[in-house]
Amino acid sequence: MRPFAVANNADRRHIIYNYRHSRCRRVIENTFGILASRFRIYRRPIIAKVETVDKIVQATIVLHNWLRTRDIDSRNAVYIPTGFADWEDANGTLHEGQWRQEPQTDGLVSLVRNSTTNASNLAKTIREHQALYFLSNGEVEWQWQHLPVLRGP
Repeated sequence: MRPFAVANNADRRHIIYNYRHSRCRRVIENTFGILASRFRIYRRPIIAKVETVDKIVQATIVLHNWLRTRDIDSRNAVYIPTGFADWEDANGTLHEGQWRQEPQTDGLVSLVRNSTTNASNLAKTIREHQALYFLSNGEVEWQWQHLPVLRGP
């Protein structure tokens, strides 16, 4: 799914949606970046049966979560040390994590864009529903903090 076009950002629901979309993407990038830096199997395309790939992903996610929990419970984080993942300072400035300094891998292959109108229309409908949700039941307090133009509902 894609964010709303910048030209449409006069609408507060588009601004909030794009902000939440961006945060979500950053979390996913950090998670996969950490996984690829810690589990070498993700550094190249995995050549295996789908069932085997599912088991590999599940096993590494369980290990990742367990190691992450141990880091949180410890004073000396080893798996994800301070500054390894992206982080924001007190002013909300984003700083890239150390995992981004590691050599790029070819573990992810770009997908061919699906140009069917139905899929595109469905994605737009879902995006609109999410944009409305982020301003109602799905609203969280922090979504307003880094958007001074919109401070509060």
